[in-house]
Formats: sequence, structure tokens, C-alpha cells
Amino acid sequence: MKTLLTLAFCTLAAACASDSSSDSGQLQPAPPPGGQQLATTKYTLQPGDEKYFCWTFRSPSQAEAITAVQPISGQLVHHLVLFSTTQAEPDGFFECPQLVKLNWRPIWAEGTGGNPLTVPPGVGFQVPAGTQYLVQFHLLNATDKAVTERSGLNLTYAADPASTMPAGIYALGALTLDIPAGQSDYQLNVSCNADQTLHAFAAFPHMHKLGTKLELTANGQSAYKIDPWVFGNQPMDPISLDITQGEPLSATCHWNNTTGQDVKFGESTNDEMCFMVLFAYPLSEPGGCVM
Repeated sequence: MKTLLTLAFCTLAAACASDSSSDSGQLQPAPPPGGQQLATTKYTLQPGDEKYFCWTFRSPSQAEAITAVQPISGQLVHHLVLFSTTQAEPDGFFECPQLVKLNWRPIWAEGTGGNPLTVPPGVGFQVPAGTQYLVQFHLLNATDKAVTERSGLNLTYAADPASTMPAGIYALGALTLDIPAGQSDYQLNVSCNADQTLHAFAAFPHMHKLGTKLELTANGQSAYKIDPWVFGNQPMDPISLDITQGEPLSATCHWNNTTGQDVKFGESTNDEMCFMVLFAYPLSEPGGCVM
């Protein structure tokens, strides 16, 4: 089946695609005044299909600071990530069957059941004028019928971007793992010492189907835990965590491998991942430790 995927780039100042979900062409809810909506047009996945789809967009022609992100996710969205690119990608839609590329700089991420993220007052994800955004959707149709939908996200920009403190992503995670077949409570620990002093205001943990729980410790104390892990519900959680430079940080993932084969790291939901993504400030560049 040929899937029709096109680009809809919706702003308050511009019209959007004609096959939209409202008269203005915007997904609902509409973006806030002065904000921006990054939206797909219709895409279709057949039963059992799993895809990584990407779209590129442009930020406004003046520097901005993102103060809130509101996901508008269809039922197929497993997770979505907002990147900026350091080397331009193709305009519009393309398939992107990899978690991340070296020229993709992460700004924000969210999983199934995601909630809007609003940063603390005076803080923002700073965006240079004319930045190329890349929005990646990991899509999975776990139903027995074809599903057609649209997805996207709304961005809120600061009234005075020059006065905002920079926020960013600080992540602990693993790009290699190997869970033996039949192993119960298999654990992986990712540890490092913080290389800067930060305040974390939100946490986004991420594993796949075999995950059972995930815990973050800071300076030897439990700072965040999700237990039990629910694959179908992966929202971002608000936290308040002060991190001091040199302080030990640790993320521990737990899995029960009930399959008959070893399970390794991979982009498919039948593979596994272990990430604890923190949103923190002041942070101009993505940081953390990924092994």
C-alpha cells in the first residue's frame, strides 16, 4: 500500500493544508497566540506496522525561546522527539528508521500518554532564528485494523526570549544492552558524575515492552522512580532536583525477558531501551552520560 504523507506547517500567520482537522487547517487544540504548530497531514499504518517518520519545519525568522510544548498525538504514537538540526535534512517528510543522528540536537521528547510540558518562569529552550526543526514520530499500529490519523505539537514562545535562562536535555542511558532469554529482573545501571550544576524540573523515562521499573538516584539517594513500568503509558513527570557538579548520578533499568531469545538495544518496540531523560537549566547544550 502506498502511504500518502505530506507536510502541514501551521502558524498564526500562515494558512495550512486543505485536508486539515479544522477550517484553519490546524490540529486541535490550536497553537497559542504567538506560538507555532508543527503538524503532519494524514498518514496510515496497517495492522502490525511499526515506522519511524520524520518531518522538518522552520522556526520563526527571529530568535525564540520555547516555554511550553503540547503534544497532539494520535493513537499510533509511541514516542515523539523535537530536534533542531546542525546540518540540514530534506524539507518535508522522510522515513527515519534510527533513534537519532549526529546532526540532530534534541530539544524535547515525550512518550505514549504524554502531557504538556511548561518550563519554570524565566526559563526556555532557546532557538536561533530560522532553525530547522525535525520532529520524529515512532509509530506502532497494535490494532487489527488500518489506522489513519494526524499528529503534531504546539509550541509556546517567550514574550522576551533574550531574558530567558536556557533549558535543555540532560540524559542518562545506554546504546548497547543484551538481556538474556528467560532472565527475570535483569538490571542495567548507567552511572556518571554530573559535569555541571543544574536544576532538573521534569523527567522522561523510557523503556519498551519488557521493562518492569526504572529508578534515578542522585548522590546515593533515590530521586525518581517509576514502578511498575507501564509500556502503554510513558508521560513526562514533573520533578524538582538540584544537581551539583561532581555529584554521582545513576539510572537503573529492570526487565523480565519472557521471550525465548536474547533481547538487545534497538529502535523497535520488540527491542529494548534504557533512558532517563532530564529537562534542566541552565543548560545551553544537551548533556549527560550515554554508554
